[in-house]
Amino acid sequence: MTGGYGGLVYVGGEIVSPQLPFIFAIDGEAKNAHLNVCLDNSLVERTWQMPLIFNPKLDKIVELLLYLAHARPNADIYQAVKFFYLADREHLVNFGRPITHEEYFALKYGPVASTAMDFLNRNERVFKAAGIDELPFSTHMEKRNGSTVLVIGKPYRDVNFDLFSKSDIRIFDQIVSEYGNKTFGELYELTHAHLAYDRAWKDRKPHSKSAKMNYEEMIEDPKRRAQIVNDFSDVSAFIE
Repeated sequence: MTGGYGGLVYVGGEIVSPQLPFIFAIDGEAKNAHLNVCLDNSLVERTWQMPLIFNPKLDKIVELLLYLAHARPNADIYQAVKFFYLADREHLVNFGRPITHEEYFALKYGPVASTAMDFLNRNERVFKAAGIDELPFSTHMEKRNGSTVLVIGKPYRDVNFDLFSKSDIRIFDQIVSEYGNKTFGELYELTHAHLAYDRAWKDRKPHSKSAKMNYEEMIEDPKRRAQIVNDFSDVSAFIE
């Protein structure tokens, strides 16, 4: 199934950037197409200032935490918020949208998926907003590397995969497979080197312990950043 809105192309429920090849149907026959975007320095510079704004998908955040409980048993809160960040970043670069639409903040120890952290810390406000009384998995505190951390435990039910696209799960699996066994220090070094974190942390207000990260700065390649911002910035807040 394909469709379009505001210059966007949808293929099988996925948003496809005009820079990417896609398939459409003419008289029932599948056709390959490729839209080219002419990029120059002025476009790159102009789109740099246009933010990508996404609204957190609370149901997907809870469900992805549940999926993590199944896929990577005993992940701690630090790992969870880093997996979310790395997966949303990767999905954004490839498909023009993140998986969860999370709000990310730069803290001393790296990027943090703020809503996921609120859920794990059982924040009453975010529970109420999501319409839930309890998480669909257990949590417990555990000593790791000299610190006491929250750990995601046993899942209480199956995952509702209807909330996810195939690419959502594929990218998240890829991230967990690649980074699931990284140490605290390795994840620290990796994420601190990213442009979005570095910019947010360096530009934070004096004495502030956190700063909001920009989605557009998660796309490190300037031309790819310009393509995605140019294509999606006007509608990013409305993307499902």
